[in-house]
Amino acid sequence: ADVDAAAEEQRPLYPELQLPPHAKTRDEEERLILRRRALMHYWYTSPYRLGAAAAASEALAPVTRHSDLLRGGGLGARPSLAAVVEPNAEYYPSELFSGRREGKAA
Repeated sequence: ADVDAAAEEQRPLYPELQLPPHAKTRDEEERLILRRRALMHYWYTSPYRLGAAAAASEALAPVTRHSDLLRGGGLGARPSLAAVVEPNAEYYPSELFSGRREGKAA
């Protein structure tokens, strides 16, 4: 019986509100709004903008932290630098390519 009475008295979830009158914008505010819109358009249409796909791929990239190294996590399956970079003798000191180490004797 109480459920039927409650169903008949449905109150609005949100009461009607009286909003304040819309404030008029000044010329300077109009100019700032237009400049902001132009800047946002420039940013979003820039050829250098990274989209959501780039942000998602960066989120999946593993990050090695110092604490991971201390726990024994290591660097994982990362290849060594020698496997990635092919050294060119033209850009490196000759001592690196001679096969012997020069320096002060101990």
